[in-house]
Amino acid sequence: MYIYRNNSKFLMKKYTGLALFLFFFSFFQLKQAVGQNSAEPLIAALTHATEDSNKVNLLNQCSYLLSRTNPEQGIVYSTRAKELAEKLNWQKGLARAFDNAALCYNILEDTAQARQNALKSIEIARKINDSPTVVSGLIRLSFVAYHERRQMRVARAYGEEALKLAQDIKDPRSLAFAYMNLGFIVEKKRESVLAFKYDSLAIGYFASINDNYFLALALINLAQEYALTHNEKLSLDIYAQVLELLAPFGNTENKSFTLMLLSNAYYKKFDNQKALDYRLQALEVNKQLNRKHTITSDQIVIARIYFAEKIYTEARKYATVGHETALANGSKWAIRKTRRLLKRIDKRTK
Repeated sequence: MYIYRNNSKFLMKKYTGLALFLFFFSFFQLKQAVGQNSAEPLIAALTHATEDSNKVNLLNQCSYLLSRTNPEQGIVYSTRAKELAEKLNWQKGLARAFDNAALCYNILEDTAQARQNALKSIEIARKINDSPTVVSGLIRLSFVAYHERRQMRVARAYGEEALKLAQDIKDPRSLAFAYMNLGFIVEKKRESVLAFKYDSLAIGYFASINDNYFLALALINLAQEYALTHNEKLSLDIYAQVLELLAPFGNTENKSFTLMLLSNAYYKKFDNQKALDYRLQALEVNKQLNRKHTITSDQIVIARIYFAEKIYTEARKYATVGHETALANGSKWAIRKTRRLLKRIDKRTK
């Protein structure tokens, strides 16, 4: 046991040091190149594109990029890609279209559609030996499992299957996503050594392929690890810098995620004003992305902060809107929370 504990501490220091090095290296990389990916030139190119596999690729790229800022439009383009790929009988393009649809539905928190599209993508990709798309589909299923009642074992099983396949094919992009996904999952199980290892490897691979958007997400995961190991200052520094670096991409899921984490961090530090500012910003981003369940969560947190500050009019306003949103979404946990919160507000204002 003594040897195991010392070995764990050694590995923690090793991966922490590596992660720090990669953070500062990646931050420089992001500064140089962030914001270079946009769907607009591709959408313009579609106007003159002929009905062939190149157009399917363009439609799929549009869908992938739009998933960040407008996932509903991303689904429109993935649907067009599916239709053209089916017409051309081009299975690789069809598999990628289903995968992009799964990505967009995951962001919109429609897990049923995300699962359905991911399974179809994997089915087609396996038939044609398109291993990178299989890896991607498995990661989508891992995400679905995590967000549906926190099915951690299922999420981890899909994640480990994706990583094994990525390692077999030695594809840097597949490895980057597989490590990032598993890093996120094991962090939720408080396996800090493994989480630091996977996050560090993900950061390195994303930097090597110049995928700056998802490099930022890997850095966000790293910041969460530092928060869990009680290095709040470094965690906040990473969140703030990543938020700055994501600015050129516009209002994206990653920006929303970072704003919410910053809000949570400052709430724990009893800095309610900063917590409120960041959560209000997150709410606006999530409204643009139409992330219905996350919008409800934002409204509940904002109501709680106002309640803590004894600003009961605003607390009631956000709790009421949150309750209405929860009823519309059929979110039972949110309905219960907003009812309790409204009762507490009533009690304080009598």
